[in-house]
Amino acid sequence: VLISGPYAGIGSGGRAPDLYAAFAWRYWQLLRDGGRMGSVFPRSLLNELTNGKWREEVLDHGDVNVVNIINANGWVFPSVHGQYSITFIDIHKTARRSQKVRLSGPFFDFATFERERINSGELTVAMLKSASDGAAFPQLPDVTSAEVFTQIRLSPRLDHPRGDFLVRPISEFNATKDRPSFDAGKSTESRWPVFAGSTFNIWNPDAGEPFAWSDPIKVTKVLYE
Repeated sequence: VLISGPYAGIGSGGRAPDLYAAFAWRYWQLLRDGGRMGSVFPRSLLNELTNGKWREEVLDHGDVNVVNIINANGWVFPSVHGQYSITFIDIHKTARRSQKVRLSGPFFDFATFERERINSGELTVAMLKSASDGAAFPQLPDVTSAEVFTQIRLSPRLDHPRGDFLVRPISEFNATKDRPSFDAGKSTESRWPVFAGSTFNIWNPDAGEPFAWSDPIKVTKVLYE
């Protein structure tokens, strides 16, 4: 029923349709010109490709304000996992196309939310559309990062065609299915460390213990493949 309904993109890619995506479309469709909606959604509404058509529609015909929060220690929803990203979104439906989107957060606690929610960074709608397929919203660490993102976007996208140079994403060394190819047991002088996210920090590549230890001959062969 949802896939055959007026909810563009829902259930695309063969995945089960997300109910929140249908609600997002219905809220938007029920707005009159000049109307305004405010709602709470999973942040995936703003970055998953399956919701790209909704974002493009809203950006073409609405004025958008977004507040991102992380539900650390359940400060917003006690029954929801603390690492879950949640979006408060406010949209004004207008015939005049908005040129900018305002972003606040992410907020990890109520005190910071109360103190800083009026502060926001701005990104242009044109930039959002050109930065990724489906106008995905970046998850910025703070409002001042909007200026950094704007500066980055002065350069071409990483996947922009450049003659004989091509960038293609690939998932390598999945911690579950590929572990036999890089886990050679415990540390020795002849083995290389394998880093995971908890191993390194921004300026410190040895912030934590290595995830595993690899046989250089074996792991090099797999990397070349």
